[in-house]
Amino acid sequence: MGFLSKLFGSSDTASCNPKNDIIKKYVKKKIAADPSAPLTTSDVDSMSEEILMGLPEATLFWIVENYSLHKIQGIEDKDTFQAIENHRSNMGKAGILPIPLNLEDYVKYRVKLEHQEGSPSDKLIEEAIKEISSMLN
Repeated sequence: MGFLSKLFGSSDTASCNPKNDIIKKYVKKKIAADPSAPLTTSDVDSMSEEILMGLPEATLFWIVENYSLHKIQGIEDKDTFQAIENHRSNMGKAGILPIPLNLEDYVKYRVKLEHQEGSPSDKLIEEAIKEISSMLN
């Protein structure tokens, strides 16, 4: 199965897409770690793709996905992070890039900047980055 096929699958529904499955997995993990979470796992299963793509876990996936695509193209990390930052800043909030600038620190910074409430824990972000990166490579 090719790189893009792995990402997008053959269906455009939120329930049959490996990308959406990973996002849902980490939303469910976040819910499981928070007994006062306003959502249940069945809420997550029934989310539309539009709602799902607005969650912090989708932001996380999008950044890791774009980072991986830039790596495949041989683009240097500093240029990759600047391109992602320019894109994300144009859509919403701008911030100060973390130092050192690496994938893990950038994702944590950006997810927390864009999703001040409801962000996954640093541990969950680190776990998701590893899984998504291995899935994309």
